[in-house]
Amino acid sequence: MQYPYLIFLETITIFLTLFIGIIIFYFLIRLFNKSIKFLTVLKTILLYELCAILFYSIFPKNLFLWASSLYFKIVELLIFVIISYLIFYFLSRKFFLINWWRSLIIFLLMVVILFPLLDVFRVACLLKIETLPIFVKVFDKENSNLETYLINNYFKPPLSFKILGNIEGGIFSLFSDYLREIILIKNLYYDRGISDWKTYKNEEYGFEVKYPQDWFVEGYASNVVFGEKKTVEVEIIPGEYQNTPLSEIGFSVRIFPNIEAFFNYLWVGKKGLTFEKITSLNDWALKIDEILDKENGEEIVPFSFGINNYKGFKVTLYKELGVPSLFHQIVVQNNGFIYNIQDRVRTAQSAGFTKYNYDEVFNQILSTFKFLD
Repeated sequence: MQYPYLIFLETITIFLTLFIGIIIFYFLIRLFNKSIKFLTVLKTILLYELCAILFYSIFPKNLFLWASSLYFKIVELLIFVIISYLIFYFLSRKFFLINWWRSLIIFLLMVVILFPLLDVFRVACLLKIETLPIFVKVFDKENSNLETYLINNYFKPPLSFKILGNIEGGIFSLFSDYLREIILIKNLYYDRGISDWKTYKNEEYGFEVKYPQDWFVEGYASNVVFGEKKTVEVEIIPGEYQNTPLSEIGFSVRIFPNIEAFFNYLWVGKKGLTFEKITSLNDWALKIDEILDKENGEEIVPFSFGINNYKGFKVTLYKELGVPSLFHQIVVQNNGFIYNIQDRVRTAQSAGFTKYNYDEVFNQILSTFKFLD
């Protein structure tokens, strides 16, 4: 079995937390039916959780793929909750002998409050156990092996982890996952003014993205840049000044026809890399991971972003010349094309552009990225 300690710890904490939740739920249900027996509650909750796990596993997480609106995401949540409640109501009416509104109160207390809080406690305990001196070497090794496995298999988790993820999601986070996403969309689109941004659409390479309304867009279809422009007075000779335009690129998207072209153009020649056959994004990620300067913060990790959680890699690179700083590249593949999305690379003039928090804007822009297919 792969990763036996991680799987064992995850399994034990999930079912132990479920049992604690059932005990708390038993005392809660007794407020409405004092004659109820523990075994009846146990049987009912286990039946419901089995149905919830199956439902969670098959329910499409992005039902409205064509819409990124907060309101459509709320509609998805409501559909999810209504179907889950109907399952719970059928079982509670049969075994608990309570009416619909009491069943609704109990369902909301369980799904919205009790089980999500228990899951937070479970995860905290799990992380604490993993860092205990007696276990830390074992879990560090398995976590490192798991990260390598995910890179090699392009985000496809081992079957055992996929099953455990569906179990955990169905039992504990069927509501909180959606609520967390709704809060994130609200914060990004509404609380921070993204809803007023302009939209750039690239028909040739099939993507669109939002950007601040006072930013410029330059370049061509396969290499487009976004950023700010300003005019400053520069002293040409003592006592004489001239208005000089400056620009700051905050975001860029470069598209390559295939992985080999991407590797050979951007990476060959860096830190000893030579021309070679690269056939997949995973091959590229493994090759890049070998040469990164991790002491200076460079790394490559799996990364999800955009409207529909597109899966790719996030590379953090260190720029030593000029203004030493870290910058990021998001690399994702779609329809054979390789998309290299990069944030600001700081220069000496960057300090003059203070209107925007570029790190925050980059994350906001990434959240709006969408492939058109």
